[in-house]
Amino acid sequence: MGFELMIHPEESRAFTALLWTTGADPRMVEVRRFVGEPELGAWLKDVAGRYGSQDLCVRWTDKLKRDRTLARLVAECLDTAAP
Repeated sequence: MGFELMIHPEESRAFTALLWTTGADPRMVEVRRFVGEPELGAWLKDVAGRYGSQDLCVRWTDKLKRDRTLARLVAECLDTAAP
């Protein structure tokens, strides 16, 4: 089973993270809100450990791509390449 992750940057360096399964019948796994990169980074590393970074797909939204610092953090924590 695969997972898709979307990170939505908000104002004041807050972030909303949504994680759901992929496939014919997708299900929401987690929705979390974070204040600051360290908290988000710790959660991303935990998610990669629990579900396997190879089974995680990041939805690289335009807003996420424009935030280079955040995009780099997501890529590093999930052992993937930033766009």
